[in-house]
Amino acid sequence: NGEFAQQVLRLGDTRSFEDLDRAVERCTADARQIKQLRPSTLEGCVVRVADMIAYIGKDRLDAIDVGIIESLDGFESRVIGRDNARIINNMTVDIVNNSYRQDHIAMSEDAFDDLVLAKRQNYELIYFMEGTVSPVENIVEEMFGEMYEQLYEQLMAGDENSPVFKHHVAQICAKSHTLDQDEYLREEPNQIIVDYISSMTDSYFTALYHHLFPESSKRLFKREYCDDLR
Repeated sequence: NGEFAQQVLRLGDTRSFEDLDRAVERCTADARQIKQLRPSTLEGCVVRVADMIAYIGKDRLDAIDVGIIESLDGFESRVIGRDNARIINNMTVDIVNNSYRQDHIAMSEDAFDDLVLAKRQNYELIYFMEGTVSPVENIVEEMFGEMYEQLYEQLMAGDENSPVFKHHVAQICAKSHTLDQDEYLREEPNQIIVDYISSMTDSYFTALYHHLFPESSKRLFKREYCDDLR
């Protein structure tokens, strides 16, 4: 995750599309300017801080699943906790308490210090471990390609028992007040597959890949999301 930890997130000064265009031009000319960008709404600040905390515990769970670490014993915490559920709960409570009726989104100094510590420990114990980056990235890239082709073929064949129909087309149309299935299926097929894959969590992606390719030797971790497709 590329988000950098900030104790207080204040609104940026983008007020028009012209301001946005100028910001894009600055970032295009100098990538370092990206770190100066700030959300223009409190909702945007919430999204950024949520992104900042959500991955920490999740990556620890995934690291256990793929065998990078055996447990959470190597991690330390004074405030926010070590596991995903406690991190999310404690950070949420802290942020709400420190942001209520304010014009910014903030966390306490103790929680912020613990968040920085948690992020540093993830790098030391997970991300920088030898052999945990390149091979996995290569495997995932191959898995994406194989899955894309398979889902595209199923969509073009009109297989209504396939994942793209049961888990994507049917569900998205059932929840929409304006879009019906026939209308959505008239969209460009590649865009439907892109919509589907982009909506997946990493856990679901892995489970679906194992469902589509049960004999594949490619393995990351597995949680059950596809029992209804058997």
